[in-house]
Amino acid sequence: MAGQTRINGETLVDRVCEFSRFARSALETAPTLRAWLASESASAWRTPWPEVTNCRSPDALATALRATRHRLMLHTIARDVSGAANFEEIVGSVTSLAKWSIPAARNWHAKALAREYGTPVDATTRTVAQSLITVGMGKLGGQELNVSSDIDLIFTFPDDGQTVGKRGASSIDNAHFFAKLAQRMSATLGEVRGDGFVFRVDTRLRPYGDEGPLAVSFDFLERYLVEQGRFWERLAWLRSASMTGELSARKQLSAMIRPFVYRRYVDYDAYEGLRDLHGKIRAEGHRNGGERNVKLGRGGIRELEFFVQVQQLVRGGRAPALQLRTTIPAIAALEAAHVFTPAQAQGLRDAYPFLRRVEHFLQYENDAQTQILPNESADLCALAHAMGFASEDEFAGALTRTRTFVAAQFDNLAQSQPTAGTISAANPAAQISEFSGDSSAAFAGFNAPEEAQRYFQALRTTQKFATLPATSQARMRTLLAALPATCAASAAPLAALKRWGDLLEAICGRSAYLALLAEHAALLTPITRVLAASGWAAEFLRDHPILLDELLDARSRNARFDPIDALLRLQSQLTAATDTEAKLDTLRRFQQTALFGILLEDLDGRRTIEALSDDLSALADVVVEAALQEIWREIAPQFAFPKFAVIAYGRWGGKELGYGSDLDLVFLVNDDVRFDLCAKLAQRLQSWLTTTTTAGQLYEIDTRLRPDGASGMLLTGLTAFNQYQTEKAWLWEHQALSRARFAAGDAQVGTAFEAIRKKVLQTPKSAPQVLTEINAMRARMASEKAKKSAGFDVKNDPGGMVDIEFIVQALVLLHAPAHPFLIENKGNIALLNYAAATGLLKNATAAIPAAQISVLSDIYRHYRAFQHQARLAGLNSAIAAAEDFSAQRAQVRAAWQHVLG
Repeated sequence: MAGQTRINGETLVDRVCEFSRFARSALETAPTLRAWLASESASAWRTPWPEVTNCRSPDALATALRATRHRLMLHTIARDVSGAANFEEIVGSVTSLAKWSIPAARNWHAKALAREYGTPVDATTRTVAQSLITVGMGKLGGQELNVSSDIDLIFTFPDDGQTVGKRGASSIDNAHFFAKLAQRMSATLGEVRGDGFVFRVDTRLRPYGDEGPLAVSFDFLERYLVEQGRFWERLAWLRSASMTGELSARKQLSAMIRPFVYRRYVDYDAYEGLRDLHGKIRAEGHRNGGERNVKLGRGGIRELEFFVQVQQLVRGGRAPALQLRTTIPAIAALEAAHVFTPAQAQGLRDAYPFLRRVEHFLQYENDAQTQILPNESADLCALAHAMGFASEDEFAGALTRTRTFVAAQFDNLAQSQPTAGTISAANPAAQISEFSGDSSAAFAGFNAPEEAQRYFQALRTTQKFATLPATSQARMRTLLAALPATCAASAAPLAALKRWGDLLEAICGRSAYLALLAEHAALLTPITRVLAASGWAAEFLRDHPILLDELLDARSRNARFDPIDALLRLQSQLTAATDTEAKLDTLRRFQQTALFGILLEDLDGRRTIEALSDDLSALADVVVEAALQEIWREIAPQFAFPKFAVIAYGRWGGKELGYGSDLDLVFLVNDDVRFDLCAKLAQRLQSWLTTTTTAGQLYEIDTRLRPDGASGMLLTGLTAFNQYQTEKAWLWEHQALSRARFAAGDAQVGTAFEAIRKKVLQTPKSAPQVLTEINAMRARMASEKAKKSAGFDVKNDPGGMVDIEFIVQALVLLHAPAHPFLIENKGNIALLNYAAATGLLKNATAAIPAAQISVLSDIYRHYRAFQHQARLAGLNSAIAAAEDFSAQRAQVRAAWQHVLG
């Protein structure tokens, strides 16, 4: 857009009058405003709002409001014509007028009505005064009113009841009282008089439109939205804001509206809603000036706003950061969420203020609610010059480019997305929406084609699908048509097909998930790859289908898990959560999303077993840390976070977590903390981690490694912990300490714990006692884990993982005093490699062959990989064939003999 040269004083006023008939007429009617305008237009609107509570009549009130509006309009036109004001200032000034004048009219008329009828109160106690909630919709709710805007208002109130007042006052029910109040407010604001109007008032967005009551109770409104609320009403309520009413009632209304606008899951049904509106929007634009209408025409303001709002609806239920009412900030939030590309977001940020500014200049001329470009070239040229363009052609080119860009975004969203019956995919079978599954050729690529065909036929005819709504059935037929060819191209066709069946049966009742798959045919291949690769992943996806959306997000496949960034994002999401239930769900969704991203990289072969465990352990650290901080804010927000730490033990402590691993933990506190509050913190953390909500469960936890085990106190002070570890702890507890670390909470307590741990592990121990007790402990474990299958239990059987872990722990207990590296909790593989490199001794006389220790790290890695694959396959234990790993088992047992005798 061309640059705008700023002009000032009398010259600016002349320019304003030249362009705007409204301004010329207003200044001729009130000549004293000319000098005021020449002076005040140099700065943003700052005139204080006049006091209107003392107006003695409705006419005086209306006059005062209109006089203020005239001044603001003149000021706004001058600021815009001079180029001194940006888009945000212009719409902000007009919105501020509405936010002042609506409560002013409401307060004045409410007092007058109360004198006549008394005060509205609730029906139950008849003591709680009721107030009218005036809801600004659309551009008013979004704080971006145009300069000659209608205001869309909905009037509602908390509770049905009647008025009560002085003796002799007529009593009426609240609905009639507030309807009268709404009528009087609307007249004061919108009636066109000789001195104009304040805002034209439109109340047709209320339940049932013109046929519905003018003011409705919260119960009435909620029933209507639940039973009859339509897609376009979700878009309307997305940009709603209460202008009047008590704060508590306004919060109650907001909480009621939010679930109507934003679904708790990724809402791909919104695309279908937009498609239904697409033709209607274009038809309305055609009826109202066609391409000349910069609001309703193709590529106009409404298409841009709807494009942004639909994207908010799709993901806003899961991402509170997207729940914004104002367009430009919403574009930025969608860019930050990677819904819009940077180029797309910048294009929209440029387009919206430009189109709105064109709209404003069309309205400046006659103070008319118009968005129609003039027909005459002279008028277009005047418009172009007023906006700072050198010529009509320059303006027309900028407008055409802008609208073409907007139309392309809107069309791509509303039309290029495949409909339920026409999903496209790379394989021909996906084009057949009524595919019957009778052709055996469709299953020729399967390892068991006849079994696959029988399963598919049964899946197609299952009663669960037959009872779906028509739209969902159409989507389901389309998806089923694509499955044979898609699964045949995978690594495990039959397994993938059966897991698809389980997934579709789990999600078929949620139309949004079917819509997601229908809208994004490209998802079928990566989903199939996940399902074919892992039974555990298939179950995880089936139990948490909301994660299907993560397959659209390139970040979940390309970025290594970053615990610092993750913690900041999680804390931000928890801050936006409104109550404990929402916070629990937020934690679970975040953990599931992060875990699924790690899983995708794992299945793509881009993670070593060590890196995978590091990431899963870091994820647990992040979740526990964020939960701790949030819980404390609920328990004792008046106090700083206490000297409280979570100590990770076992696989979590050793950073060797796998999918579905439990968390072994101990709670440590400084000696001077409030034990009652810290105990509540620990108990609440356990509840937050283990409670199953609609979003699932976070982790199973085990606190039995604390001093004195299950019979001990849940919290342990540092002094008591130190005394226990140095005076009372069993050797196996020192073994456990070798794989313990500070994970979350207060870092000073974590440092104190680490000092105790190092002191205990570096204290020289009797070698015979270490060897005897570790052998006895291993024998007890073997007895408890008696063989239940003919195969080799990679974890628990002799020669397995536990043997290697005990060898490492024996090395730590025996040699940590001389080798501080052993207590650094670097993980079993790193410690074994260190032992090989340094040639650690069994005792003073018998050396352990370095090569024999070195090979243990490779064996341990292979065992963990096998265990990991068993977990991915959906198995609870890793059982190999009896003859498998025979050489490795022998090497482990030989190493055991060298180290532990």
